[in-house]
Amino acid sequence: MMNSAAARTIEIEETDTVLQGLAASGGIVEGVCRVVTNVKQLAEIEEGAILVFPTSAPEIAAVVSKLAGVVTEKGGRLGGATYYAREMNIPCVTSVKGSMKTICDGQAIRVDGHEGTVTLLS
Repeated sequence: MMNSAAARTIEIEETDTVLQGLAASGGIVEGVCRVVTNVKQLAEIEEGAILVFPTSAPEIAAVVSKLAGVVTEKGGRLGGATYYAREMNIPCVTSVKGSMKTICDGQAIRVDGHEGTVTLLS
């Protein structure tokens, strides 16, 4: 996990797809994501995964300690996911329109909680 200001200078390949959202909790992380469509699936999240979830639901609190990062399609800087991500010091980007359709489960992504971007790496 990268959290330093210098880490923000990461170069993006021309072929990478970048999704824009709201910067909600600072930091940068790269890793495998888990696209979860409902609250019941949260129990299946692995340690170190980046969660991609439809909303900034408070139910995320049960698994946030396992997560490396959070991406939500809806929500804002004051939602449940944002609050818990800040408490755990993990990157979070909210309000990423189309993320549930664009990001595939198991895909490698980069979450930049400083800039509010999600980069699809594979």
